[in-house]
Amino acid sequence: MEAVWYADRARRRGLARARADYTVAEYAQALGRSARWVKKWLRRLGQAPRDDEAVLHSRARARKRPPPAVPPPVVDRILELRDAPPDGLRRVPGPRAILRRPGRIARRRPRRHEPLDPPPPLTSWQLDFKDVTTVPGDPEGKRGHAVEALNCVDCGTSLLVWTQVRADFTEETALAAVAELVQEHGLPEELTVDRDPRFVGAPGARDFPSPFVRFLTCLGVTVRVTPPDRPDRNAYVERYHGTYNRECLQVDRPATLEQAREVRAWLGRSRL
Repeated sequence: MEAVWYADRARRRGLARARADYTVAEYAQALGRSARWVKKWLRRLGQAPRDDEAVLHSRARARKRPPPAVPPPVVDRILELRDAPPDGLRRVPGPRAILRRPGRIARRRPRRHEPLDPPPPLTSWQLDFKDVTTVPGDPEGKRGHAVEALNCVDCGTSLLVWTQVRADFTEETALAAVAELVQEHGLPEELTVDRDPRFVGAPGARDFPSPFVRFLTCLGVTVRVTPPDRPDRNAYVERYHGTYNRECLQVDRPATLEQAREVRAWLGRSRL
């Protein structure tokens, strides 16, 4: 990977010399990198000499200075509290208990959860892929995510609306599956998906936004894309995936595509 990163940085420096009039967004699109990455290396390359090759190497992330030492009186006091715990504690105190007594660590306030008002039934759906992890990968082909289920859950009822199991989910086949979904069950008002490239495409690609987003938008469906690392914004389908994994995949343990489709067919009958 270091060789690939080195090549990307060298391309960045060459492109900066050839096209000094580019904006950060244009550099990011030309290199297939994020704007944050472009800004970071624009700063580093600007601080180094023009032909310095060392600047293209990765920097070590190890500590440059040793961590500060704990004063001996503090160590003695901690050991004293652990050897002779305060009355009523009934256990050997750890770091949090020791520091909370003098108020050095504030207790976390209880989080107040406000109940959400569910939307009307069949107006808001959530869609996501679930890897059928019990199906082994092909040593000569697709090793990971060999078989996947594309699941659609209704937010108003928490019911599984539709599911499809395939071994060849791509941007094209995912779009065809969603076309089948809306043909069978109609159109919701909004559909929530994560940032899977098969849903939203790649920002640097020519077909951005993706055909998936354009298809649903032309049908009048609002497509909501969750932020990065926020599965809670797709909570209904993520919750279903947990149940699907515990009660189906880990119980029946399908080992082939056909067996995974049999489990899906059983789910469909039980849902009805």
